[in-house]
Amino acid sequence: MRAFITLTSLWFLCGHLLLATSVADSLFFIFETSKDSSERIELAMQLSREYNRIPEKQQQAFDYAHQAVELSEKLNNPLLLAQGLDNLGLLYRYNQQYAQSIPLHRRAYNLIVDLPDIPHQKMRFANNVGVAARYDQDHALAVEYYLKALSIAQSENDLRNIAISSNGLGNSLSYLDPGSQEAMNHFRRALKAERERGNQRGTAMNLLSIASYHTRLGNYDQALNILNELLAINQQINDTHGLAITYEYFGHNYLEEGLQPGQAVRYYQQSLELFKALNNRQKMADLELNLGQTAEFRQQLPVARKHYQQALTIAEEGDHKALIASASEHLSNLNESAGNYRLALLYHKKAEAYNDSLDLVHQQSVIQGLQMQYDFGQKENEIRLLKANQETKEAELFAQQERFKRERVLYSAAFLILLSITSLIILSLRNLNLKKNMRLREAEQKRERLEQEYQRNLWQAEILASRMQMNPHFLFNCLNSVKFLIQQQHNREAIKYLTTLSKFMRELLQTGKMQSIPLMQELDLAQKYIHLEAIRFDQQLDFQLNIQEMDAAMLEGIAVPPMVLQPFIENAIWHGLVPSRSNNKKLNIQLKLIDKKLVISIEDNGVGRQHKKNLTGTTHKSMGIEITEDRIALFNKINQAHLQMQTEDLLDNRQEPAGTRVNLLIS
Repeated sequence: MRAFITLTSLWFLCGHLLLATSVADSLFFIFETSKDSSERIELAMQLSREYNRIPEKQQQAFDYAHQAVELSEKLNNPLLLAQGLDNLGLLYRYNQQYAQSIPLHRRAYNLIVDLPDIPHQKMRFANNVGVAARYDQDHALAVEYYLKALSIAQSENDLRNIAISSNGLGNSLSYLDPGSQEAMNHFRRALKAERERGNQRGTAMNLLSIASYHTRLGNYDQALNILNELLAINQQINDTHGLAITYEYFGHNYLEEGLQPGQAVRYYQQSLELFKALNNRQKMADLELNLGQTAEFRQQLPVARKHYQQALTIAEEGDHKALIASASEHLSNLNESAGNYRLALLYHKKAEAYNDSLDLVHQQSVIQGLQMQYDFGQKENEIRLLKANQETKEAELFAQQERFKRERVLYSAAFLILLSITSLIILSLRNLNLKKNMRLREAEQKRERLEQEYQRNLWQAEILASRMQMNPHFLFNCLNSVKFLIQQQHNREAIKYLTTLSKFMRELLQTGKMQSIPLMQELDLAQKYIHLEAIRFDQQLDFQLNIQEMDAAMLEGIAVPPMVLQPFIENAIWHGLVPSRSNNKKLNIQLKLIDKKLVISIEDNGVGRQHKKNLTGTTHKSMGIEITEDRIALFNKINQAHLQMQTEDLLDNRQEPAGTRVNLLIS
């Protein structure tokens, strides 16, 4: 029976690919011969969807989707442009690039939100924003757009979109607040809508969401009752994929409950067999991981190792990075428990490598999403500039037409009352020129304001990009510190460090995407950071902060970029004080006013920069310092305050290196 299902699945897949290729070829021929712009846009979108079904045609799918957007922009049709953007966003979403898909769906929705008589497109675009945001773990944004879609769907009594938006709201709200009764209300509303529509698959999907919700809350008996109802529906409609998912969630429920792990194994194996028949390699690897976790829970460690190894093999064949990282981490833990530290280390390194790869992919996705938002803003600014220029030209043309009309009247009347109206002609022409000049000046001022706004948006985007580089660098250094403490077997200090770090990061995250913060808050962050470093500092660190000349109101009124002092403090500690053999290691931060400039001095009595140059032949300049210099340059461009950095090498009486002083001047 299983062989029959496998052969049937393979036959269906081959037939589907041949059909997709045939349809794509037909569409391509029509697209190449069509002269109608709107038709070419529709064909380009259809081609992108057909090519997306063919694995080796993925790049062509994106090419045609981008071409549809470009053609729509030239046609100046908001609805067609919105459809093209939404289609491109779906391609990114199907390829799990959610950060890129979100700005496309949002722009599509914003383009048509005020257009009349197109409620279905508004619901679809809003729901697509919600889906992409939920998959990208931005549940607050997902809730916002699901609510927009639900409001329109209710006014139109559209059961299909009521079900989609309500199910999305239930999922997002249950992640924001796991015990939310509002989430359950939305799940029930979605279930009711699908039952009214007679949609069995939609009913099954919502039953699965409700069962998962009860499992997370520990309502295992209620979850089992709903899963049994779901199983009956999938058996009735003979949905192999639905049955496989149902058996998998039976296993999750029994494993979470922990009373009958044998039942979890039975259901996971049933699900695994069905996914093998469907040749779904990703789900096969996922279920092998679940079987491994169940075996580990039952203390069947050799069985667990076998399942984890099988999961790793399948995941590597499909290059599923998250599953490779998870399987490797589980194998590392098993080998560590068994005392096989060499294998444990190898698997741990593999897990770290793939997790780093996933983080890099996500960061690139986020940066590309931000770049898209910036590009959209740039295009909108260009459109506003073009409109302003058009208005200027229209004003000039109108002024010319008005002048010609007046001149014709004046010339016809000049023969009769030439002397009496000479003064009137002069006054009229002067008034006309004044109005013309005024309109021209207003148009020029408007254009300059738009250019200034465009430049400011550009600088703000660059600052945001710099902060995105700074935060991972800082966190990387902190995690290296924890790693160092653990390697030194200072476990208590490591725990204390992590606790302090979590509090520090919470306060740091409160600054959000702020371009600047008060200097008082920045000094407070700097003191907390020094406290972090002091926890793992082997010797006594004498730290002093001297702000006696300054009052609190003045410090609150001075704005600086967030975390601007931290890289200089970090350099003072790790490249100045740590290498020093002195028993009296000092770090001083002093604020003073010199010639109406506020000077922040960060001074240490460490080995100085010359010591590093003597050892390596070069003067050390950390990534954090380079990023901070870039941030200071951008901050100076868009703020009235001016920041300047100076570095001094301190010498003692014998002209030997006696430390380093970094001065940050604020004027």
